[in-house]
Amino acid sequence: MKVVRKIKEEFEINPAKIRVARAIRNLNVSELSILAKVDRQTIMRIEKDGSEKVTFEVFERLMNALDFPKDFFMSNDFDNIKM
Repeated sequence: MKVVRKIKEEFEINPAKIRVARAIRNLNVSELSILAKVDRQTIMRIEKDGSEKVTFEVFERLMNALDFPKDFFMSNDFDNIKM
């Protein structure tokens, strides 16, 4: 029997990057919540001040829903990001 483990690592996402990616994709918080299957309140806490640490699963859902590379969300600058 194969045991599958979920990755428990937590990430801090730059809150400005979520807002920018959401604006570029022309999504509001509710729309992103539905697309990413992430609670609306979680997204709002991430965007508010970045104090919300997220699991890899949530990070991956947001990254895929917004269709941006992971490096975009992990860096603090907006230069030299390949899209």
